[in-house]
Amino acid sequence: MTAEIVIMNRLAIALAADSAVTLGGTEKIYTSADKLFLLSESAPVGAMIYGNADLLGIPWETIIKEFRRESFDKVYPHLEDYVNNIIGFLCLNKMFTEEYQKNFVANIAQSFFIYFLKNVLEPKLEEEVKKKDLTEGDIKNIIAELASKELLETKKFPALDELPEDFITTLKTKYEPDIKKIKQRVFQTLPLKRSTSAILINTIYELLTRQRFGPFDSGLVIAGFGEDDYFPQIYEIRLQGIASGRLLFYKARQDQIGSTRTAVIAPFAQQEMVYTFMEGIDPSLREMIQESTGTLFTGAIRIIFDLVKKKDLKCEEELNKVVTPQLNEMIQNLFKSWETKRKVDYWGPIMGIVASLPKDELGAMAESLVNLTKFKRRVSRQQETVGGPIDVAIITKGDGFVWLKRKHYFSSEYNPRFIAKYYNSIKEG
Repeated sequence: MTAEIVIMNRLAIALAADSAVTLGGTEKIYTSADKLFLLSESAPVGAMIYGNADLLGIPWETIIKEFRRESFDKVYPHLEDYVNNIIGFLCLNKMFTEEYQKNFVANIAQSFFIYFLKNVLEPKLEEEVKKKDLTEGDIKNIIAELASKELLETKKFPALDELPEDFITTLKTKYEPDIKKIKQRVFQTLPLKRSTSAILINTIYELLTRQRFGPFDSGLVIAGFGEDDYFPQIYEIRLQGIASGRLLFYKARQDQIGSTRTAVIAPFAQQEMVYTFMEGIDPSLREMIQESTGTLFTGAIRIIFDLVKKKDLKCEEELNKVVTPQLNEMIQNLFKSWETKRKVDYWGPIMGIVASLPKDELGAMAESLVNLTKFKRRVSRQQETVGGPIDVAIITKGDGFVWLKRKHYFSSEYNPRFIAKYYNSIKEG
């Protein structure tokens, strides 16, 4: 996990990211990962990554620096053009071979089948076997019911961006034999109806084409100015891989400064401490308070209705018809008043100050908010998934991308050749 933030006003963008990375499949955490990058040598554009540290097994650092090398002297009118160009780069680049794509689809299939077996099916079978001895037919029916629920649940998620209408047909043609082999290896001798096998396999295709991402999910945040942009913008892209030459992604967020929107604070990945600072209450605590408040009021009214019902059934029915809708409206109005209070006393004043902050103060604020999450992890019993040095950069229209704080894994004193090569590349550009 990680903690990252973008803070913008009309003058500049501040980006900050921690350095912690958790090794897949272990609880080992290192605090030297790079998550904040210069995206273009010729334009004021930066990028941050969170979630999975690679795409199809290739590190995001390698991908971003290769994109930067290939587009060294290219300048585009708008930030969205940089977003579209990196999407095209990911789809067409030779580093993402057919073998890498095939392995990605296999990993998605295996991950889902194991999840279904361990987290969905086994608990259900343990529950049912306590009630009665299960026959093979019972097991088949249980698996069929659960598989159908998973498919329906997956179909509730929105479709990914920019996929052709016949993409699932393409996936079936290219990957179905491998998916069938993986299904057989995971489920082994479990009795499955033929229709259930088809449902499980179809769920894989839905997972590959919808916004229900699993363990391979990455986030890419692109921030800056296009050549014709005079106010800063950010785009957030969520993606999980590439299959049949198509990037599986969706644009999760787009935000920009304009004539009426003068400040933006956008946290990514672990966000709760930023929202606690901004709104004066932890988001999970706020949800619990709202839920328990609603339960309290409706429960109290229900007790009154039950007492009235014992005396006069018709009166209870009339009360229920009149009071229940008004009660729901009153509860929602109560929640809105809380939200207004948070906006007036907490969120609003902070945003008003952010709109006027100079460049260095934007950077200091971005660093402080990431550090707040880092500190919370350090003094709590939670795993320290946010930590290490905090990289901070400022992007302006005139000065471009400027590092305020940046860690290095090497000393410039011992690497004069690298430093000389870097400055020569800038002069040539």
